[in-house]
Amino acid sequence: MRKQAGEKKYELLSHLENKIDRIFDELIKVRNSIAIKLGHDSFVELGYARLSRVGYGQSKVEEFRELILKYIVPISEKTRDKQRIRLGLDKLAFYDEDIRFSTGNPSPGGDVKFMVSKFEEILNEISLEAGEFFNSLSVNHLIDLLPKEGKARGAYATYLCNEKTPYIFANMNGTRKDIKLLSHEFGHAWQMYLYNQHNNIPEYILPTKEACEIHSISMEFLVWPYLEKIFGVDADKYRHAHLEDALYSMPYRAAIDEFQHFIYKNPSLSISERKEQWIEIEYKYMPYKGEYNHAYLMRGSYWQQQTHMFTTPFYYIDYALAQMCALQIWSNAQTNESMAWEAYMKLCNLGGSKSFLQLLDQSGINSPFIEQGFTLITDKIEKWLDLNENKINNDSHLTSSRPLFQ
Repeated sequence: MRKQAGEKKYELLSHLENKIDRIFDELIKVRNSIAIKLGHDSFVELGYARLSRVGYGQSKVEEFRELILKYIVPISEKTRDKQRIRLGLDKLAFYDEDIRFSTGNPSPGGDVKFMVSKFEEILNEISLEAGEFFNSLSVNHLIDLLPKEGKARGAYATYLCNEKTPYIFANMNGTRKDIKLLSHEFGHAWQMYLYNQHNNIPEYILPTKEACEIHSISMEFLVWPYLEKIFGVDADKYRHAHLEDALYSMPYRAAIDEFQHFIYKNPSLSISERKEQWIEIEYKYMPYKGEYNHAYLMRGSYWQQQTHMFTTPFYYIDYALAQMCALQIWSNAQTNESMAWEAYMKLCNLGGSKSFLQLLDQSGINSPFIEQGFTLITDKIEKWLDLNENKINNDSHLTSSRPLFQ
C-alpha cells in the first residue's frame, strides 16, 4: 500500500512539474533583477540581508555544510542501513523510508484529544508555569489543532501583538508526528510568552530565524523523558525515530541550501541544468536515500516539494543550525535534565535582544560552526542509537504497534 501511495503522490506531482518549473524560473529572474537593481552581485546577498543575519555570512554557512558532509552524512548512512536490516530488505525504496521498525512505527495511545491532554500533563511535570501557560492557551481558544473543512494546511506559532499573546495553529492527525509538531510549536509559543513577561519592546520578542528554531526544536527533545504517557511501550521507538529524523534532516537542509546558492549565483541556467545540479547535490549529501524508482524523482525534481524554496530563500539551513544547537541541549539532558532546562530557559528569556551567536554565548551553547561540537554530538548520537536499538530489540514482545512484515 505504501508503494502505491508513494507512486500516486509523485504521479500527481509529475502533472504539476512543468508548471512548477516555469513558476520557479520566473521567480529566479525576478529575484535576480531586484538584487542587481539594488547593487548586489546576485540574489544571494539580498537573500541574506532579508534574513537579518548578523555575525556570519556565506563562507560560514559553507563551512557548516561541509561539517554536515563530514560528520552527519556518514552516521546517517549507517543509520539508514540499520533501518534496512531491521526491515529485512535488500534495498530501501523511497516509499520505505518512513517505515522504521518491522513491528510498525510507534503509535500514540489515543486520539488527538488524548495526546493534547497528556501533553499538558508532561508540561506540568517539566514546569508548572509551562503547564499553566498551555492550559491558558487552550481555555482562551489560542490553540487550533484539529483539521477541518476549509482550514489551511500546515502548522505555526505566531504572536498577536494587540492581545500580547502567542497563538498556535496546526493540523494534528493522530500519528506519532503530532507530538513532534505540538512540542515544536509550543516551544515557539513558550519563548514568546517568557520574553513578553519582562519586556515592553515588541521588536525584541523574537530573535532571527535560526535562533527561533532552537526554542522549538529543543522542546521536541525536552519532552522525551515523559513520552511513556503518550506512547506507552512504544516510547523508545518514538525517541529512536525522532533522533533519526533529526539526523536525516540536516543533510537534506544542507542540500537545499547549496542548491539555492548555486542557482542564484547562476541565474541563467536552464530548467534542465538546474535539475542536473540538484541530482548531483542530492547524491552528495544523501547517498543513502531510498532507491528512486520513479521518473519524477529521477528527473531531479524532489526539491519542488520544499516550499521554502519559493517563499523564503536561504531560510531552510536555519533549521539545521538550530538542530545542532538543540542537539547540545538534548545531549546535556541525557545526564542533567535540570541543567539543560536552565540553559534553554536562559536562551528563551533573552528573546531577540542579541544576535544569534551572542545568544548562544550567553546561554552556554556552542556555536554550530565549531567542528569539535560535531565530533562530540555525532559520537553521542551514535552510541545512544546503538544502545536504544538493543533495548527495542529486547523489548520487541511488548510493542503496541502492528507488525508490518509477518
